Amino acid sequence: MDDFPNLATVVVVSQYAYVSRHWVKPDPKSSRAGAFEIFVDGRSIGYVPALATLTQDVGPGEHAIRARLRWYRSATLSFELARGESAIFAVTIPKTALSALKLVFLPLRSITLVDMGLRENGMAP
Repeated sequence: MDDFPNLATVVVVSQYAYVSRHWVKPDPKSSRAGAFEIFVDGRSIGYVPALATLTQDVGPGEHAIRARLRWYRSATLSFELARGESAIFAVTIPKTALSALKLVFLPLRSITLVDMGLRENGMAP
């Protein structure tokens, strides 16, 4: 963080224990591998594969984040970061009966994206 003191950091942790059923191992950034595409302020910042972490520097200020996996989406969360702070988010599709219904009837709200809080000086938990 010392190299870029005017930036803040967004950290997204996938808690999705996805298992591919394909014979050939898919590209880790593929939705076939359970990778969520993460959007900050409407712009894609990359993919977070199953049980992995994505870290991206952003400018300080107000931001909006959402996740997508195939046609499934999360709600958009708003957050604010000061210089040097980090926002940590967890993303998953819970394996419950309710989430199975949401996958069918509410695909635009079937991904769970949770704000895990802010950490000073870019320190993730």
